[in-house]
Amino acid sequence: MPSGHARKLPPATLKKLGEARSALAKHDTKAALDLYKAALAQHPDNPMIMGELGHLLGVHGRRDRGLAMLEKAIGLDPESSDLRCKAARLHLLGTEPDRALAHLEPVCEREPRRLEALVMAAQCCERMNRLDDALAYAERAVGVRRNDPEANLVLSQIETRLKRLDDARKRLEKLCTKRNLPGDLHHRALTALGFALDKLGEYDEAFEAFGRAAEEIASTPRFQRVDRQLAFDRLDAYRGRIDTGALRRFQGLAFDTPAPAFLVGFPRSGTTMTEQVIAAHPRTATSDEKSFIDKMGRALVGGQSDPFDVLGAIEKLDDAKVRELRAIYWQAVEDLVGHSLADLEGRLFLDKLPLNIIDLPMINAVFPDARVIVALRDPRDVCLSAFMQWFEPNPAMVHLITLDSAARFYEAVMGLYLESRGALSVPVLEVRYEDTVRDLETQARRIIEHIGLEWHDDLLRFHEKAAERAIRTPSYAAVTEKVHTRAVERWRNYASAFENLHPHLARFVAAFGYQDA
Repeated sequence: MPSGHARKLPPATLKKLGEARSALAKHDTKAALDLYKAALAQHPDNPMIMGELGHLLGVHGRRDRGLAMLEKAIGLDPESSDLRCKAARLHLLGTEPDRALAHLEPVCEREPRRLEALVMAAQCCERMNRLDDALAYAERAVGVRRNDPEANLVLSQIETRLKRLDDARKRLEKLCTKRNLPGDLHHRALTALGFALDKLGEYDEAFEAFGRAAEEIASTPRFQRVDRQLAFDRLDAYRGRIDTGALRRFQGLAFDTPAPAFLVGFPRSGTTMTEQVIAAHPRTATSDEKSFIDKMGRALVGGQSDPFDVLGAIEKLDDAKVRELRAIYWQAVEDLVGHSLADLEGRLFLDKLPLNIIDLPMINAVFPDARVIVALRDPRDVCLSAFMQWFEPNPAMVHLITLDSAARFYEAVMGLYLESRGALSVPVLEVRYEDTVRDLETQARRIIEHIGLEWHDDLLRFHEKAAERAIRTPSYAAVTEKVHTRAVERWRNYASAFENLHPHLARFVAAFGYQDA
C-alpha cells in the first residue's frame, strides 16, 4: 500500500519514482540519481523522495550527505519506520551501531514483526557486544520468518560468539545448501561456517568452506571491477628509490602543529588489539582505521605527471609545503572523526591504518617528529587470518582472497617495509602480537613509553574499554575478550596449505624472529 506521502504525489511524479526504482534494479545508479533529484526538485519537502535519495547517496559513497538528507526527512515524518530503517542501514555501513540502534528501537517497539528492523537491531547489539540483546532480536527475527537467510546468518554469528557451535553449524550448513541466496549472503554464510568449523577443530572442512567463499567472492562483479594492479603500483613507486637524505631533510624543524603517532602493519597482524591497548589510556584519541594520509598524499603529488611518484614529490618539498601538508592532514582528521586540534589539546592522537606501512617514507618526511609502532605477527598466521576473513573488495584487500595471493601481497608489502626501515629517522617500535598476548603488561609498558605517555593501569583492562566502543575492523569481537593465545600458531592446523608458500614467507619468518616458532 502506498504511503501517505506517496498518495499525495501526482501521477507524473509517481511514474518518475517508479523509473528510478527500476533503474536501481538494473544497477543504473546515475539514472536513478537523476530521476530522484528531478522528483525532489518538484517536491522539495516530500520525506519519502528525500529518504529514498538520501539512502541511495549513502550507499554509493556519499554517506554524510545521505544521512543529512534522511535526518531531514525523519524530521518531517518522525513516525516513518521506513525512513528510520534507511538511516539505520547507513549508520551500520559507517560502523555506528549505537546511532543505528537509536533509530531501530522505536521501530521494533511500534512494529514488533518488522523483520528488517529486528535483523539490523541484532547486528547493532552484536557489534556493541550486547550479546544477550543481540540473541533476543535475532531469535525474534527468525520467529517472524523461520527460513529468512539474513536472520539465520545473523543468529548463527551470535550463536558462534556465545559458543553454541553445534547450533551455529547446523544453521549455517542448512543455509549454505540454499540456492540463489540474495546479495552476498552465500559467501558470507560460507565464511561464517568456516569460523564455526575452525572453532570445532574440523580444520579440513573449515579450509574448504573458506576456499569456497573465496571463489564466490572472486566471481562477483564488484570484486572484478577492482583494479588489482593499483596496490602494486603504489609499492613499486617506492621500491629501490628510498633516499635517506630526502626523508630526513626536515628532521629537527619546529612546527606549529603536533605530530600523531602512527600504528601500522600488515592487515591481521594485531593492529586493532594494539590500538585498543593505547585507546584505554585517558590521554589518547584514536582513529579506528580512517584514512587521513590519502588526502595529504594527494596534495603532495598533485600536479605531477605520475600520481604515484611520492618520492619525487618529497624531493621537491620545502618547509612551507610541509607545514601545508600537515594542516591538510589535521583538517582531514577533523572532517572524518570530528577531532579538531583544540579538542586534542593534551592528548595524543593515534592514526591506525595498517597499510600506511607502505607510506612510512612519506610519513617520515612530513611528520619527522612522529613516533611509529609497527605491529608484527607470524607471517603464516597473518596470511591465514587474512584468508579466513571476509573483506569488502578494494585495491588492497582483493589480494587477500586466497592464501597464495595473501602470501604474495605480504611479501611485497613487508619487503618494502624492510627496505624502508633503515632509512627512517622517526622512532619505530616493533610489537609482536605473540609477545603481547603472552605478557600484556610488558608490551603495554613498551608501547606507552615509546609514544611518550605515562603508565596507566587501564591499559591492562583494555578489553573492558573496547567493549564500550564501536570498532570498525573485523577484530571487533576478539578485542573485547581478555588476551589469550588461542590464535598463536593457528597456521599449524592448516600446515599442508603452506607447503608451497615457503619461498614467499621464509625471509620474513626469519627477519621477525619466528623461525623457531
